[in-house]
Amino acid sequence: MGIRKLIKRIGRSVFSLKQDDDAAIAQSVLITDDGHSRLADLTTAIKKIKNYFPKSKITVLTFIERSSSLQNEFSGLEFIICAQGIRPRRYRIALQLLFLSRKKYDYLVNFSLDISPLIVQLLLFKAKIILYNQWGQWCSLRLRKVSEIFKRSYSKPKSKNSLKNCLKRIGLFFILLKTDDEEVFSHNILIIDDGLVAGQFIYASRRIKEDLPYARIIVLTALKRKEPEEERAINEIIRADKFWIKKYRLPRHMLKLKNNNYDYVVLLSLAVTPVIISVLFMKGRVLLNNRWHQWWRINFKPARYYLMLIPRLISGFIIKIAILIYLLINVFWIFLMRAVTGFKINLLTERD
Repeated sequence: MGIRKLIKRIGRSVFSLKQDDDAAIAQSVLITDDGHSRLADLTTAIKKIKNYFPKSKITVLTFIERSSSLQNEFSGLEFIICAQGIRPRRYRIALQLLFLSRKKYDYLVNFSLDISPLIVQLLLFKAKIILYNQWGQWCSLRLRKVSEIFKRSYSKPKSKNSLKNCLKRIGLFFILLKTDDEEVFSHNILIIDDGLVAGQFIYASRRIKEDLPYARIIVLTALKRKEPEEERAINEIIRADKFWIKKYRLPRHMLKLKNNNYDYVVLLSLAVTPVIISVLFMKGRVLLNNRWHQWWRINFKPARYYLMLIPRLISGFIIKIAILIYLLINVFWIFLMRAVTGFKINLLTERD
C-alpha cells in the first residue's frame, strides 16, 4: 500500500463529508417575535433579511394572533406558533425555544432584550444572535469573554428604575451588545484555488454571491492568472508566498491566515494538506466545491462514530464468522451428498 493511499484511508476515518448542495451557503434564520415589537418593525426587518439573504430559509416563532398578519404580508415563511396553554404567557417563547435547540440556525433575530428567551439562546444555540431595536439598528449579541467583562460597547437608553430594567442592566454586564448594522449580515469567505480545474474558483465565487450578495470573497492562489482581477464577485486575491516545495505553497500561506475570522473556507479539491489545515486551524466552516459544482461540508467525524467503532468491528467480525460457518456447512453438505451419491452408484454397479 502506498503512502498516498494510506493517508487517504486515515483521512476517511477522521473527516466526514456531507453533501449539502444549496443548504451549504443559504442561511437559516429564526426570528423570535415575543410580541413586544411593532408589526411594522417586524415586517421591515423581514424585508431587510430577505434582501441580505435572497435564498434564505426564514422561520418566525410568534403567537397565533400575530402570525395571520405576517402570512398576509409575506409568502414562503415558515411559522412556529407558541402553545396557548402555557402559563404565564411571558415564558412561552423561552419554553418553545427549548424544543428548537437541536435545530441548526445560522441567525437568531430578536426584537427586544427580554431576559428569558436570551438566556435560552445564549446557552443552547450556536447561531449568531442579532437584535433589531426600535431605532432600526442591527446589533450583534453574545456572552462576554473574561477580558471583555468591563468593556462598554452598548449604552441602553435611560428608562425608569424598575426591577425589570435593573435586571436588564445586570444582564448587559455579562452580555456584549455591539451595534454592527449591516456588517452583521456580511460574511468573510476564503476560497483556496489549487488550480486543478481552470475557472472553478470563478464559478464558486459567483455561486456564493447568489446566496450571499454582501459577502466579501477572498481567493488564495499560487497561480498567476489575470481573469480573477476582472471578476466582480471576487473582492481580493492573495498570491501565496514562494516556497521551495511548490505543492506546499498554499498550505504554508493558509497558516498565516489562520487568525483571520473567515466564516467559510471553500476548497476546490480534496488535497490532503489544505483539508487538514482548514479543519484544524481555520475557525469557519469548511466546504468543498468539487468539479461537478456540488457543495459538500467537511468536518471531523462525531464522537459517537468512535464510540461505536469497536461495537461495529465486533458485530462485523461476528457476522463474517457466521457467514463463513454457513458457507462451510453448505460446502460440507455438498461434498457429503456427492460422496453418498457416488457410494450408491458404486453399490448398484457391483450388484449388476
